[in-house]
Amino acid sequence: MAGKRISVQILSPSKVLFAGSAVALTSLNEKGRFDILPHHANFISIVKEYLIVHPNRKSKQKIEIKTGVLHCKNNVINVFVDITDEQVAAQPS
Repeated sequence: MAGKRISVQILSPSKVLFAGSAVALTSLNEKGRFDILPHHANFISIVKEYLIVHPNRKSKQKIEIKTGVLHCKNNVINVFVDITDEQVAAQPS
């Protein structure tokens, strides 16, 4: 069963919004709606509006966002959401 799941971590600047495994992740980018399934090709994208985590085939958890950066590699998805230019500028060097 481990080969049929992906590891998902969704982080905002202040907290972890989701951390766990899932059978799929759905989101939206400039090209439209897309899904990431286990063994997806390496992928990076700016995402917007929402992320839908599918912990199993019968349930889903929708997370509303403004924007984010999604990185998928080797069955691991990391998404960093709602980071503004002001927040980046405020970080110490």
